Amino acid sequence: MPADVFPAGGTKWSISVFLTGVRSLPSIQAAMTRAGDPMVFIFRRAFGHDDPAAPLRRMVQAALIEHLGADGDDAWVDDVLITVSELTQNVGQHTGGGGELTLSGTDDGILIEVTDTTSTPPRLRRPDARQAGGRGLLLIDAMALNWGTRHRPDGKTVWALMPAPMTAGSVPV
Repeated sequence: MPADVFPAGGTKWSISVFLTGVRSLPSIQAAMTRAGDPMVFIFRRAFGHDDPAAPLRRMVQAALIEHLGADGDDAWVDDVLITVSELTQNVGQHTGGGGELTLSGTDDGILIEVTDTTSTPPRLRRPDARQAGGRGLLLIDAMALNWGTRHRPDGKTVWALMPAPMTAGSVPV
């Protein structure tokens, strides 16, 4: 079930300045903490409205291998890549612009965040047998530890916390 704010219900989070309107960001890390524990930045990339998801998936897979020592055949990597595809494709299907994809390592797993400029939150839908689409959030809901939406003055961020064998404490910074 999606949460309204951030993962780990009841846990206090603090987020420092979030940069917007920037096409590509250097290796600037948002200072995100949960109870004083840093989240380790893994990957960030802006994408356009019509950009295909496949290049983003390949870049994310390379980042997981590089930063976490993931094996490309690990099932948890596939779950992360499916989630990246679903969330980024939703931006292309349901908004008029692009977005930004960010991955971070936490003590709980991999946090995937996709930010866009619309305020309408995604919602789980009952699958319609007559339509090919409409099942992406059901997949994410089944695979993720938790997921939800953070509303922002300039849009929203949809996030999913995915289980992974590596934790933020074991990831080299």
